[in-house]
Amino acid sequence: MSRIDEGLSELLSAFEKAPYPADFLSKYSQLELLSHSHGTETFLVSAKADGMLYVAKCYDKSVFTVVHENDILMRLDHDGLPKYVDSFEDDRLCITVRSYVEGTPLDLYAQQGEFTAAKAVDICVGSAISSVIFIRRRRPSFTVTSSRKTSS
Repeated sequence: MSRIDEGLSELLSAFEKAPYPADFLSKYSQLELLSHSHGTETFLVSAKADGMLYVAKCYDKSVFTVVHENDILMRLDHDGLPKYVDSFEDDRLCITVRSYVEGTPLDLYAQQGEFTAAKAVDICVGSAISSVIFIRRRRPSFTVTSSRKTSS
């Protein structure tokens, strides 16, 4: 067996032993780690059935005893917010799969047409404000929090 074959075999073996629920791994292929923090990992994934891209957020149950993301995403329907797609759970993890929309970098957007400071503000801030207004008008209302310290 060549070194390349050995390396490939080792890599495939590692994926088979991945600490993610088997039903999740049977439906999605992990493509890229988007973020990692204490108790969470967020991946760009591809659906094996059709190749569509999604985001999978994995919560470690030893850190998060309750995960409300699925319930919240199922009740929201706004273009600026991710949509609930699927969820998986085992004794270690809770995984939420949600929609993924690839954005356009502002420099590329600027190359494609007329680009002003006002347009940049509208792109960067406008959709965020629209999403917050949508969330605040929901019944029952969600609480929008800030991570700022009281001394700030």
